[in-house]
Amino acid sequence: MLNPSLLAAFSLVSVLFWLLSRRRPPALLASTDASAVAALNRVQISLVHERLNTPPPPEQTAPDANADATPALPAPGDGRGSSLLLLRLQRQLHGDNAERLAAVIQAVAWGDRRTLPLLQRGLRDVDPAVVRVAARGMAAFRGRSGSGVAGAPAAGLPLPANAAPWAATGSPSGAEPDQPAGAG
Repeated sequence: MLNPSLLAAFSLVSVLFWLLSRRRPPALLASTDASAVAALNRVQISLVHERLNTPPPPEQTAPDANADATPALPAPGDGRGSSLLLLRLQRQLHGDNAERLAAVIQAVAWGDRRTLPLLQRGLRDVDPAVVRVAARGMAAFRGRSGSGVAGAPAAGLPLPANAAPWAATGSPSGAEPDQPAGAG
């Protein structure tokens, strides 16, 4: 049998070995100085507070300033011109704040449905002026269907098989709605 003091000495040595072999998190370097980071944070916070306390710049000045630089919008049937305009607007959305604002303003002025992805991207922009203009542009498309008139069926498309026979004209023309077609 083992001596109890030998067993106690072995367990004490194993516990000490386990405690000494554990990994410790690395200590911060003595040369790490957080005062520069704290100063930068204070400056950024003061800039945000200044921006929140000042009134937003008038938005009417931005479209007038860019009105001379924007080319004419393409005609509705001009496929090449509209494709070029969409490409140019997409490139402008990768630019600085003024370019992004000009792109969204021109997309809203054009009013084409193909600008919806650009306006959706403008809604997620970091510049509040771009977001406001994009939101106004998206509001112009609310309620419009693909045919241009909300609720109007597209002309020339066949009715589905389960549609009532008078659904196209809007009047039952003597047929009762409860009766199936052909019964009567």
